[in-house]
Amino acid sequence: MMPPPPADLADADADGVVAALARAIEDYLREHPESADTAEHVMHWWLADAVSGATLERTERALRQLARSGVVERVAGGVYRRRRSA
Repeated sequence: MMPPPPADLADADADGVVAALARAIEDYLREHPESADTAEHVMHWWLADAVSGATLERTERALRQLARSGVVERVAGGVYRRRRSA
């Protein structure tokens, strides 16, 4: 059995997956601008198998990053959607 990768490599891999998830979410929203869903449903329905290594925790991280950058917003019930113009 192989030992697990060093923590810094595992973190870098997770960060890469989160970045890829964020790009995939942005791509999805370009194609489906009225979509809105929870992180769990984003992972299962929006992303399907688009990004290897996707987990609910990583999907949530990607959505939080996109919310901080103004791409998405979180609304009632933990639902994320493309940020609406004011």
